[in-house]
Amino acid sequence: MLFICIFLWTMSAMLFFSNPKNKVNVWCSLVAFFSGCAGLGTYIEESVISLLTGQLKYWITILDSFIFTLSHQFSPYAFLVYSIHYSNSFKKRSDRINKHFSRVLAIPALIGYFAQQIVPYFKPNYVYLCIWVVPYIFCGNYLIFKEYLKETNLRIKQQKLLVCILFCPITLLTAFLNYIFGLIDIKDAWRFQVFTVGTVFFLFIIYAVKFGALGVKLKIENTAWIMLLKPFLQGPSS
Repeated sequence: MLFICIFLWTMSAMLFFSNPKNKVNVWCSLVAFFSGCAGLGTYIEESVISLLTGQLKYWITILDSFIFTLSHQFSPYAFLVYSIHYSNSFKKRSDRINKHFSRVLAIPALIGYFAQQIVPYFKPNYVYLCIWVVPYIFCGNYLIFKEYLKETNLRIKQQKLLVCILFCPITLLTAFLNYIFGLIDIKDAWRFQVFTVGTVFFLFIIYAVKFGALGVKLKIENTAWIMLLKPFLQGPSS
């Protein structure tokens, strides 16, 4: 599961450093960062903690629990805030009001630290999570898809279709595999996310090289490791 963390944190860094002053980029970066915490938490739980003993094992378990909370509670929050900024849903309001609204949306995630078992290990309260996480994810998808539908410029519409492709399938799957299935006690369904994360990462790299994706445009000429992908990213030469 460590490679999921690496994939998502790589995307996060690329998104953030491509334009750190852009709120859409920052929140999109946070979505990838918090989502990647699940991979790191799983790796620590399955491959590290079993090798430890005593107080070190106890404190690493607590640290791992906190890492899981970032994924379970803050990735849906970051996704909804990203969707709001991306769709300009509150563009008529002042920045101060938008900032306060973003803080209000964080309240359910913060309450999660009291509504769930955190110490000595993380035990999700799926009833509580489904009450707010699933609506957050569905609302975020609605805003992203609505933004695509209302766009009339064909070139921009293609870019927004890419955002739908990168976000909607994986976030909707997350709602079911990570939360709803957990509520009905279907265990380990979240492991199927390995395939979706890998697919999204590969698509992100391809589109970032060819067209620019989510505000990231990679320069093939100046990026040595991207040269390896160049034959797969460019059409046949005439």
